[in-house]
Amino acid sequence: MTTNPEIKHLCVRNVMIEVTAEVYKTYYQERNKEKYQLKRDAKQGLVYYNNLDRDDMLGIELFADKKQLSVEATVLQNERHAELRHHMGGLKKAEQDLLHALFFEQLTHREYSDRTGVPTTTIASRKKVILGKLKKNLSHI
Repeated sequence: MTTNPEIKHLCVRNVMIEVTAEVYKTYYQERNKEKYQLKRDAKQGLVYYNNLDRDDMLGIELFADKKQLSVEATVLQNERHAELRHHMGGLKKAEQDLLHALFFEQLTHREYSDRTGVPTTTIASRKKVILGKLKKNLSHI
């Protein structure tokens, strides 16, 4: 080992390595900060998910994500989407374009009217008719 005061030693995975004094100081500051945070968390009764880990399951898996759909709901949703795509494919090209512009591109009736030259009242009535067709075709879902 050297006697240079600027060179320090840290034990990493049972191996002594030389580091600068700055790295040595930062390492121990972070280590002490982590110890302090763990003590504070323990005082406040916080429990970490990884404390609940087992050989066969991670602790975080014990808590359901309330925003995530169940497998069954996801399958049903995918089936509905497939059915909707199927029935949308049966619409005329102009009807598909109208629905795509209004619902996927999120254009207003006025913006679609400006794009196509079709009056806004006509767009509104066509949309109503098209959605009625889809509703009728999808009523069994």
